[in-house]
Order: sequence, then structure tokens, then C-alpha cells
Amino acid sequence: MLDWLNVNYGAVQGIASFITVILTAVLVWATTRYVHLTHKIASVASKQLSASMQPVLVLRCETPALIKTPNGMVVTVSTDIMNAGSSPVKLLNASVYIMYGIHASSNGVRYDIYKDESLVLMPNDPIPKTMDWNLAKVVDRAVHWSMAVYCTDLAGISKHSFFCDDERQLRHEFGFREDKR
Repeated sequence: MLDWLNVNYGAVQGIASFITVILTAVLVWATTRYVHLTHKIASVASKQLSASMQPVLVLRCETPALIKTPNGMVVTVSTDIMNAGSSPVKLLNASVYIMYGIHASSNGVRYDIYKDESLVLMPNDPIPKTMDWNLAKVVDRAVHWSMAVYCTDLAGISKHSFFCDDERQLRHEFGFREDKR
């Protein structure tokens, strides 16, 4: 057998090189498949984690009330924010925007309901008190309102924006977005 190998060493080397190329190609193919599979598994795990930490907020803003004062009409609004989800939520900012008067698109006031990066809402726990406040301006009538809330999970990994308006339409967006009034 050794004599045959010595005589045919060139052919044996060629066959071994060919087999090495084939095995390398199979290994590259299998590794590529594992990379794609691992990427899919990581993507699904990331989506599951995000879904498990996704906040479920309930926003309530009563229709602005007009109160007659000696100086004219004043608007009073009452708001509530509650965490109806199963995990704590870190509230970053919450504000109400009231558009008033005949030209509502140009007349409006924004009020920050909450602006501090440390309030944690536990599940089924509302912001401690309903907030009532008065519009600084005397107006003839309130026309529309909208509410924006920005929050994250406790680690700050998943960011969420919630928007609600006087038509009672609640929108939830991943990430921090500007309110599109």
C-alpha cells in the first residue's frame, strides 16, 4: 500500500485537496445557515422582551370646562394617567395642549402635567392626584385638546409615546415622536 501511495502521491494530494475544498464549502454553508438562524432567534427574543416590557397606559382628559369669572371665561381641565400594564413604567414627560378661540390652529397653550425623569408608575397605580389647572388666558371658548405622554421601561430600553385627543383616539408609538396635531 505504501508503494502505491508513493507512486501516486500527486493524485492522492489532488484528491485530498478536492475533498478539503468540498468540506470547507459545506462548513461555510452550514455556518451561514447558523448565522441566519441565530439572527432570527435574537430578533424574536428582542421582540418578545420589548412586548413583555411594553407599557399599557390609560390617559384621561376631561373635556375642558369654561368657568365664567369677572374677567371673562377661564378653562379648567382635569387629567389622569394610569399604568394598566403588568410592569412598572418610568414617566418622562406628560403635557396637555389646548387650542382655543376662533382660529384654534394658531391659538393654543401647552401645559406640562409632569416633567421630571423620576416618576415610576406601578401597575394599576395612577399618578397620585388628578391635576386641575387653569388656562392663563381668558378665552371665548375652548375648541380642542390633545395630550402627549412619553415613557420608558425602568431600564430605559424601550421608549414609547402615547397621544390622546378630544376625539378620544389613543395612539401608541414606539420611540419618542412629536405629537402630530
